Amino acid sequence: MIVRSLVAASAALLMTSVAANAAQVATLIGGDTIAMVDTAQKKVTGTVKVSGISGALVGIDVRPADGMLYGGRR
Repeated sequence: MIVRSLVAASAALLMTSVAANAAQVATLIGGDTIAMVDTAQKKVTGTVKVSGISGALVGIDVRPADGMLYGGRR
């Protein structure tokens, strides 16, 4: 079962980056790192190590209803 966890610090950083450049997306690397990728330049522009959760993240997603980044873990 996947439990949804709000990754608040990462979401705040990512939302700031995404608002400044619409060509950026968030990607999950391993089970504990989120990378921001500039799709126009095809390169990673920054990474954030996720902390404060038990277990590894298995997926991330931005919800249109609130614009927040959520992470799912097992």
